[in-house]
Amino acid sequence: MELYGQLNPPAFDLSLIPKTLPLWMGYGGHDSLADVTDVERTLKGLQGKPELLYLENYGHLDFILSTQGKEDVYNNMIGFFRSLGKYSSS
Repeated sequence: MELYGQLNPPAFDLSLIPKTLPLWMGYGGHDSLADVTDVERTLKGLQGKPELLYLENYGHLDFILSTQGKEDVYNNMIGFFRSLGKYSSS
């Protein structure tokens, strides 16, 4: 309340994210914090098309705490970042 002068923060204008910015998004079918409807709304607001990973049996914390995270999430995410090597300045 102190920061925004209202109970909830203002909506972020997703159109400010450049179309050329590479994005990776992971989401799950059991996520009560950012459900599929929230993700679809976010995708509609973006100019570009992010790389998506949908895991039906994952909830919000599963992306961090799952014992299968390496196989289910991190290998995919690391592959995405490696594919961006062509953008590297080093």
